[in-house]
Amino acid sequence: MRNSQQIGKDFEKTLKSVFLSLQGSTTFLFHEFVDSHAAGNLVAGQPADYLISINGKLAFLEAKASTTQKRFQRSMLQPAQRGAIIKHAQIMGTPYYILFHSSVEKVYHILDGAIAMKGSRINYADALLMEIPEQNCLALSLTGHWNLRPLSEAIRRYEKNYV
Repeated sequence: MRNSQQIGKDFEKTLKSVFLSLQGSTTFLFHEFVDSHAAGNLVAGQPADYLISINGKLAFLEAKASTTQKRFQRSMLQPAQRGAIIKHAQIMGTPYYILFHSSVEKVYHILDGAIAMKGSRINYADALLMEIPEQNCLALSLTGHWNLRPLSEAIRRYEKNYV
């Protein structure tokens, strides 16, 4: 049986593949922050795993996975991530998504990070934005949830206005 760290690495590979697919076909862009642990802790803790652009609006996204938990737990976040949620999402209003994969429940959860950090315990009913069964196409589910438009529309608008 694989542990949470292995599941997490597999999930990050899957997510990167999904993000590359979305970036090549929709109005979605992503930038992956340097992983502090992978860099031998020579780099300070990052605010999230990704900076994403959804239809031109910037947001943070943190990816987490677990082999033992049915739901996301705050203890899964690093101090820099908790601080970023407070600073960027709760104070500044920048969207901060937590994309959680539970191999126990075989689902993905998209959570609003600002709401997940509100109060002393996570109010899952308020924080949960979408539940995606594992067998569903993650790329199509995210496209629908974020109402991503075809990249060709954005390119046509660019060519009309700037070329």
